[in-house]
Amino acid sequence: MPRASVPKWYESASRAELPKKGDIDCDGEEAIGQTVGIAGDEKTMTEMVSLLSAKVGRSVRYVQMSEAEAGRFMPEEGLAMERWFAQRGYHVKVPALEERWGLRMTRLAECLKDAPWPPPRQWPPG
Repeated sequence: MPRASVPKWYESASRAELPKKGDIDCDGEEAIGQTVGIAGDEKTMTEMVSLLSAKVGRSVRYVQMSEAEAGRFMPEEGLAMERWFAQRGYHVKVPALEERWGLRMTRLAECLKDAPWPPPRQWPPG
């Protein structure tokens, strides 16, 4: 069953975006044992494909699939994750996190702006 690979730029960008020791203004004792929610702005799929279309310079379309359709190429772990998103999902108050930790969360548009992407005439990259 084919699996999508994570682009190298995403892996390195993700690591680079993680807070480093000293970036979060809190007493070390205060952070021990704490769970910190990490999230971004809430977007609909229509809003996300609009931003992605602008980034890649061509129209991107969102097509929702049934679980049965997705199951033809997605492993069970992926389906379980999608069920969790649909039934429960994340419920994080981004402004409260930003205020609590003194850090501004990266918005999707900002992430896409900074992500390297070949111009449309070079896609797919050779």
